[in-house]
Amino acid sequence: MKLRDHEKAAVFSILVRQLEAQELKAAADREIAAANERVAAAQAIMANVRPALGVFGFDTSAGKLWDIVKEAIGAERYNAAFEVAKGEQNGSQTDASSESHLSNKTEETAKGEGSSHSRNVDESHTPKIKDIVLERLRQAGDAGARASEIKEFVSAQGIEMHEKTVGMTLYRLSNEGSVRRKGRTWVFIPELERDDRGLVAEGTSEPSSSATSFFE
Repeated sequence: MKLRDHEKAAVFSILVRQLEAQELKAAADREIAAANERVAAAQAIMANVRPALGVFGFDTSAGKLWDIVKEAIGAERYNAAFEVAKGEQNGSQTDASSESHLSNKTEETAKGEGSSHSRNVDESHTPKIKDIVLERLRQAGDAGARASEIKEFVSAQGIEMHEKTVGMTLYRLSNEGSVRRKGRTWVFIPELERDDRGLVAEGTSEPSSSATSFFE
């Protein structure tokens, strides 16, 4: 194809716009991937919080679990936890210096009790069953886990659910391409092994199972 000079200039401009768009998309994709990694890391922590509290005798099914935690550890430590989490305190402090800091804040905390500045754990950040299931399978790695094992892990969060909830969740995650099944074992699929539609990359899928078998 032979183009005239002004046509070449026009096509050149179009090519530049295409390449600029590609660069923008690539940069955005990298940012999204990094953000997804941070979200997954946060979800992994939250998925293990309630079972950890259960070790200390907390009723993880309690409706206002964090109010119970606040009462157990005291308002000073409870409020100081928010400061530590937000970087207002040096996380490398020794226990002695932390205790001193807490002691100095006792009067201030007492005055702030019941004020509009009181702090509460956002229960909306409690992980969804879907996130907990994915975290359990991430932990299992290539060995995977059976639905019954995943159900026990979810129950340890103090979450009440229908007996088929985990099975249906696995079924949906399988359709999304986030997990796959090997016999009666479920395995997490890393994002890099999925195609652009969220399906399992070619050659890595397993034969489908009947819907009822997902609950085994």
